[in-house]
Amino acid sequence: STEDVCDSPVFSISFPHEVDFQVVACNVSSDELFFIKNLGTGDLRLNGNPLVSLATTPMAQGSVLKNGSGHTVFFSDVLQMCSECDRDMAQIEFKGVDLSHYFSYPGEQALRPLSVHASSGDLIGIMGASGSGKSTLLNILNGSQKPTFGQVYLNGYSVHDEAAHTKGSIGHIAQQDVLISELSVWDNLKFSAQLSLANLDDTALEEQVEKTLRRLGLWDIRDLRVGSVMDKTISGGQRKRLNIGLELIREPDVLFVDEPTSGLSSRDSEHIMDILKELTLRGKVIFVVIHQPSSDIFKLFDQLLLMDVGGYPVYQGNPMECLSFLKEVSNQVVSKESICYECGTINPEEIFETIESCMVDEYGHLTENRRVSPIEWNDYYNMIQPHAVAGK
Repeated sequence: STEDVCDSPVFSISFPHEVDFQVVACNVSSDELFFIKNLGTGDLRLNGNPLVSLATTPMAQGSVLKNGSGHTVFFSDVLQMCSECDRDMAQIEFKGVDLSHYFSYPGEQALRPLSVHASSGDLIGIMGASGSGKSTLLNILNGSQKPTFGQVYLNGYSVHDEAAHTKGSIGHIAQQDVLISELSVWDNLKFSAQLSLANLDDTALEEQVEKTLRRLGLWDIRDLRVGSVMDKTISGGQRKRLNIGLELIREPDVLFVDEPTSGLSSRDSEHIMDILKELTLRGKVIFVVIHQPSSDIFKLFDQLLLMDVGGYPVYQGNPMECLSFLKEVSNQVVSKESICYECGTINPEEIFETIESCMVDEYGHLTENRRVSPIEWNDYYNMIQPHAVAGK
């Protein structure tokens, strides 16, 4: 039976007017995996394949579950339901309400109106081309820049106007390397801990450093000198993990990460993102600005915020629905298909190809004129996308 697979809680999910089924959450080799059982007789499909009644089937990351009425449950939805069954940690509520920003009001606008809502366990990806306002949005959300209009709240407190209540709860990992090249891996992390955890004695401080290094897989190289980017002693992936550790050691509730996979191999990139995903499973909220994620990395996100040139938001929601949404509003053929059901992959690059696709002239040549402008994409966004609710 599914109960024999592991000791994780069993819980039921009900589709509207359809079947009930049970899901068991299990950790297998550090990867999140669910086993689902269809207890009903209705049409239920996993990644397009029918689920046999009473059969137990694995549901992997990025999977999509649909019933005969077209109602959808994503892997991230099941993950959220599972974590809500057994959660003793304090809940985090993060909101950006009616945000917009001008470089100099009422002149050039850097960020068009949008709202953001995240809670404990969410990993949110922010994607967009250069000049789409990703950095501006990140700086507004992490509290380093006040928006021209709107408010950012963390557990009901304004990040900009009531900073004393949110101090220490927000972390930011910049794309730039901030390591001290002459110090060892251990000393870099300990120095950061001494600055941010001055209330701890030496024993507690060193315990925190050791715990963080082990969590990041850096314990075996703790005595190596970090070196510079040009004089490498540790690998690029190890440097990036250590940079994450500088913020991670003080355990912020909300973490903002700018291009964590930039310049890394695909294996190192997946390792970095796995670490961030693991943090969300402990109740953290993490925002990640990312440019070209692989299919596996893309499927890790619980939410996707897609920006277009000029600071226009064009999509906000489950990443697995993004491509089908863009194709549908731009009247493309096969608009409902966004994932290959045979191999389970999705091509994030196709998202940008769809957004930036150009018109063809009478000779069949591509022009420089886009089929759908940023303003038009934003109009679709405003008609369809839900917005965060204001208030504390």
